[in-house]
This record gives sequence, structure tokens and C-alpha cells, in this order.
Amino acid sequence: MKFISELPNIVKCLYNEKHHFTIHEWKSFYCKPAESILMKNTLEDFLNFVKDNKVTKHIVDVKKCTDTFTDEDLNYITSYLVPKEIEYGILYLANIVSEDIVTQVTTEFWQEEVKDGLVVRNFETIDEALNWLNEK
Repeated sequence: MKFISELPNIVKCLYNEKHHFTIHEWKSFYCKPAESILMKNTLEDFLNFVKDNKVTKHIVDVKKCTDTFTDEDLNYITSYLVPKEIEYGILYLANIVSEDIVTQVTTEFWQEEVKDGLVVRNFETIDEALNWLNEK
């Protein structure tokens, strides 16, 4: 895996060169105001990588999350980040779901908000997600 960017204890963005997909490993969705700015900068670096490298497949791993975004950050994800991912070429998104019900509800909400132009599937394991993405 190639490192793209990271906000420690929140999210790490990586790239798998062999299978040509990016991944977000989320440890927490909740950001204090100062962390929120850093999270957005981290994800902006990720977006630039996607654009520059013509990435079409992405994994969002939220398995370790047990919390939710602030309203402001959730709005950023649904109205800016995911539309930019689509604009820059992401076609397929595999989501590794959390067992935490609050995180599941958050995940389902943003998925309902961003359907246009993105095929999203939920999986329990990274192996299931990789199998699906490798078919694409």
C-alpha cells in the first residue's frame, strides 16, 4: 500500500498499486473544529491523488468506527467529497461496515445522499470488498 495522507486517530488514505484502488481507513468520524479542518485537508490530498492517478475504485473501511460525523462534516462528505470523487473518476465504492449501529445509520445516510454516478456496495470484510472490486 502506498501512503497518500493521514489525520492520526481519524482517517488514513492509502493506494493499492497492484489492484489500482484507494482506501480510507476510518478510526473515528468525530472531529473537533480544529481536527475538522485537518480532516478536510487530508481528504483534499486524497482527492488530488484520485484525480492525478485516474483511480476508479475505492474502499471506505469504517469497521472500527463507533461514532458519527458532526452535521458540518457530514454535509462536507455528502455535498463536496463524494461528488468530487465521482467527478474525478471514482465509479465503484466498497464500504466495509461497522458493527456499531450509530455508524451504520451514518453510513446509510450518506449513501442515500450520493447515489448519482457511484455504485456503492456494503461488505462485512475487506476480502469481500476486494473480490467485488476486482470484478470491476
